Amino acid sequence: MLLTDSLVKNTKPKEKVIRIYDTKGLYLEINPSGGKYWRVKCRINRREKRLAIGTYPELSLDEARNKRDEARHQIKNGINPIEEKRLAKAKMVEEAQKDLGLRLFLETNGDLIIKKKLTSILITKEELQSLKYFLSPISTTSNPQ
Repeated sequence: MLLTDSLVKNTKPKEKVIRIYDTKGLYLEINPSGGKYWRVKCRINRREKRLAIGTYPELSLDEARNKRDEARHQIKNGINPIEEKRLAKAKMVEEAQKDLGLRLFLETNGDLIIKKKLTSILITKEELQSLKYFLSPISTTSNPQ
């Protein structure tokens, strides 16, 4: 049975998880909390796997079918779409960590170490006191006009 937009939109959650199947392994999983998740059943290395491809309504029925077809094409070419998704996510996390910028470390002796990628700067306790004095706001008690 083919899913339709109206069926997907109007199906309400029940006490247990509901699965409404489309074709070629695509189905919509509706949780009791109301979340609607697109999933694809597929066989990888002779084992049944479930690939999460998105949520409804962020991903429409047509988009879900396109993602299902992409996943089936990857499997046909010997690529595990679940592993590809995991690697892409790990790469995004790694890139985000690279772009964090400066990292500050305060040593127990009061020294400050500033690191960015492969470069680090050591600011001693005395230099840090001078820097604090330099950066502190100027007192404006007397107005020299």
